[in-house]
Amino acid sequence: MRLYLFAICTLLFGCDSESTISENIAMKQEQISTDILSVVKKYLNENKGWEDDDYTVHIVTDGDELKVFEIMHRSDIDSIKVGGGQSVELHYDVKKNKIVRELGYQ
Repeated sequence: MRLYLFAICTLLFGCDSESTISENIAMKQEQISTDILSVVKKYLNENKGWEDDDYTVHIVTDGDELKVFEIMHRSDIDSIKVGGGQSVELHYDVKKNKIVRELGYQ
């Protein structure tokens, strides 16, 4: 059983024998640093007027110079409307430490 779990852990998370599945899942969930997340939240609050519980943040691209986030507004989650709604894609420049582009979905 232990060998089976190790094999699954290695395939899914690329972990070694000293890592645990829960440690690797925690690393995946913490991909967005709190500093970057605060920049995203500040941008959305100042430019959209959104509160923290109005949206969810998902990382799309985790590059060294540019990080791309999908911002899903709660009104778009169960929406049957055609079009992009209020949700946006934000581009974060690591060197400038700011949002450099906002794209609306179509």
